[in-house]
Amino acid sequence: MITRAYVTTPEGQVHYQRAGQGDRTILLLHQSPVSSDQYLKVMPLLAARYTVLAPDNLGYGKTDKPSGLIEVADYARNACHFLKALNIGRASVVGHHTGASIGVELAIAHPEMVDRLILYGCPTIDPVVREKLLSHPRYAPLDIKEDGSHLLRVWQFFQRGSPEAGPEIWHQLVSQCLPAGKDPFAGEKTVFRYREEPRLPLVKTPTLLISGTKDVFHARLDVLERLMPDAAVTIIEGGDSQVLLRMPEEFTRAVLDFLE
Repeated sequence: MITRAYVTTPEGQVHYQRAGQGDRTILLLHQSPVSSDQYLKVMPLLAARYTVLAPDNLGYGKTDKPSGLIEVADYARNACHFLKALNIGRASVVGHHTGASIGVELAIAHPEMVDRLILYGCPTIDPVVREKLLSHPRYAPLDIKEDGSHLLRVWQFFQRGSPEAGPEIWHQLVSQCLPAGKDPFAGEKTVFRYREEPRLPLVKTPTLLISGTKDVFHARLDVLERLMPDAAVTIIEGGDSQVLLRMPEEFTRAVLDFLE
């Protein structure tokens, strides 16, 4: 069974979902612009052996919004405070896209808290592409329309990112995105500002890189392997940005094979 609760951190109240009663803890960090709900199909599969925690990132889901501009290190600091609020000193950390960048920073800042690090689609961005993304209208705040047509932009964002997911999953994703308010893509822009290349080699935690062959970052897996040469690598054939909802069994198998 998945339960829901809040903890108070210095950054505000954090909403999280919990499953399992295992002696070891897994922390699940979600991508933007959705919420911890993206892990709902994965959590029961992990909960048979672990205590599984899935918080909503700052500004997403039911977690409080940040007071100003937020960077990846700020997300990681909040993840640290979240674990401490629950008296958890050490966990295996799973991060997906934005969550992967957060996991990297958490492992660098607090290696004593991260037992294993599992990164799906860890963002690496070409510097030229980075500048274009930061100014791309796709990631601008929503211009709220009386007829609700601005919501079509959100729908098309998910449709473009995972064309094989289908309308049921796109609908779930739009519903997860809406609590983020007028600037749901702030989390993406945080990752675009993040300079990952000098940071990734600083990770000393045992790491698994998972890459889906249809994921937006799969083409740059070689960059990750160069920056993290000691990391294990698993490929999920057909995995894309919504692998957690489309292929939860394959994703969970990769995680458990690494942890056990």
